[in-house]
Amino acid sequence: MELEPEVDPELEVLARVEKGRVGPYSARILAQQILAELREHDPQILDAWLGLQAENMLWSLITQMDRRDRGNARRTSARSVFAAVANSPTSARRQAVRCPSMAISWATPGRSLNSAERMSHSLPPMLLLKALSASHKT
Repeated sequence: MELEPEVDPELEVLARVEKGRVGPYSARILAQQILAELREHDPQILDAWLGLQAENMLWSLITQMDRRDRGNARRTSARSVFAAVANSPTSARRQAVRCPSMAISWATPGRSLNSAERMSHSLPPMLLLKALSASHKT
């Protein structure tokens, strides 16, 4: 069965969609109804319309998969980099990652921790600030 030359499959499908969007409707159910109607009564219109839509559908699928892959790579690479630094036995930052208050030891080259800074990992935040500021004044 050949499609008549004056029939535009996009306009035919669009007209059926507009006709079905009257009153309350479910988009999924409406799509199923239109598809069933086209398969039964106008398979040539359905075939022509799907042929026109195929490139855009495939493009959409490919770009969706690309976005998913980029997002996964972004999430896993950030964790991988942090884990590598945190677990590196030779990294001076390893202790700072495990105990952020000790970060001063590697942030300031050539500086060693004083007793207040060594104990700071067990202090509440306000006392930690006081202990650190006092140790810098001496």
